[in-house]
Amino acid sequence: MMTFLTNLPIKREEEIAELAEFIAEEYGAAGRVDPLSIAKRKKISFSFGHYEEAFDGMLECENKSFHIYCNIDRVGEYYEPRAKFTIAHELGHYFIDEHRNALLSNFASPHPSICEHESEMPIEREADCFASYLLMPRPYFKSKAHALPIGMKGILALKWYFNTSITSTALRYVGLNIRPFLFLLWRKNQIIRAHSSCPEIMDLFGDLIVQRKILPSSSATIQALSGARAREDKFFESEISADHWFESPKEHTLVDVLLYEQSISLGKYGAITLLIPNEETVSHLNEKFILQGKAV
Repeated sequence: MMTFLTNLPIKREEEIAELAEFIAEEYGAAGRVDPLSIAKRKKISFSFGHYEEAFDGMLECENKSFHIYCNIDRVGEYYEPRAKFTIAHELGHYFIDEHRNALLSNFASPHPSICEHESEMPIEREADCFASYLLMPRPYFKSKAHALPIGMKGILALKWYFNTSITSTALRYVGLNIRPFLFLLWRKNQIIRAHSSCPEIMDLFGDLIVQRKILPSSSATIQALSGARAREDKFFESEISADHWFESPKEHTLVDVLLYEQSISLGKYGAITLLIPNEETVSHLNEKFILQGKAV
């Protein structure tokens, strides 16, 4: 799996996932969780204010009482998905023992958080991980995802069910390995995250070319990044030759393969792209793996 921002160690991610899902089961219903409700029940006060670009959220501890700040200028009102993720992120700082104890002991000062998988700081990555599993617990997320169309349509349906952001929903979707595809997260004109679903197959396409300027104007990604008007289901879709995105494929038959390219704008936060091989290509590569004793 390729990545531009580092991932948590697998063991640590599993620890945090189990903690978040335990809390989701206790406070949620049918996998849907209201983080503000959890804050109220834990007697954590909160406020929404205008702090320009200073932070998304912040957890403060004073006299052993906790308070969550949310920045309307970056995350929106309390009912919006990015705000919901931010509150869940700050709850991660509260429920993860090491984070909470550091604040209680004054070992750590309150720090401004940038959420939604943008920060490289380990403490922020852990809180993002907590938020993701709290808002989209695995048993419910998997069950819903397997019943939905592959790709962006399925991701958008999951986003609406869990009332989560498109970014956090898509990142969780990658890990299900329902179908081989490549997930790309853009910030402005730069890719900051790239993850393969079914990496054994996607890695055969070769090295990713990360320069936007070589993509044709018909590319779904170019349309999403340039502010073009999206179709009714809010994402762009096109077919594109693999050689626009990859170089030096490990499997020579992949040079001229057409990929489904789906992309959705994140406004000032960039865009998300999915690169999905067609059924014929997937079947061919699966057969190749089976013959090699590496069934995917």
